[in-house]
Amino acid sequence: MAAAPTTLPVWYTFCVLVPLLAHVAPTVAEGNGSLPCVDGTYEHGGRICCLCGAGQYVKEHCTTSQSYGVCELCAPNTYSSLPNSLDSCEPCTSCSQPNGKRNRSPASESPTDPEMQPLAAPVVDLQPHLSDIAETIGWRDMHVVAMKSRIESAIIESCRLDYPNDSQEQTLRLLHIWVESQGREASRVLIQSLQTSDRRGKAEKVMAILSKSELPV
Repeated sequence: MAAAPTTLPVWYTFCVLVPLLAHVAPTVAEGNGSLPCVDGTYEHGGRICCLCGAGQYVKEHCTTSQSYGVCELCAPNTYSSLPNSLDSCEPCTSCSQPNGKRNRSPASESPTDPEMQPLAAPVVDLQPHLSDIAETIGWRDMHVVAMKSRIESAIIESCRLDYPNDSQEQTLRLLHIWVESQGREASRVLIQSLQTSDRRGKAEKVMAILSKSELPV
């Protein structure tokens, strides 16, 4: 009797095999600037950058259009299942309670779990929603988003000092600066940044605000 075929669990595919296979893909901008963007593109700082492949994340954005920045392999126990412009990989964990995280065993981990799935953020104009988004995110998490996007500390501090004791205005000002720095993909990058910063709840609230928009970019 023929032996039954061996099937690998989904978590193994994304958390083990994908990072290993991604090792053969370009991981730095040096030497691959002439390669086409095989996985698609995203906009950053007025330049069109190549998406990093599955199993990688963007460590540094591109310096010239239609080229790769620096793509790093996901660390152990993290994954990215699709080509992306994320600044970190998704953790192989899931939030099971509103106020806490539950570490899951590899056998039960799967990026197909609803709480593991990246949110499909629309590309829309954030300007009409800045006030609502700022109120939802708050200064603390806006500060985190700005730092992850490499907004200069001096700029962040100036937003805080310009509006002392008014966290709403501090957040709104910093959000405005951040949106201008991100360009057309700002809405998508914001959702990704909140989700990868373990702030999925706020990412979902921002998604709800954006879903009201009838003017896709």
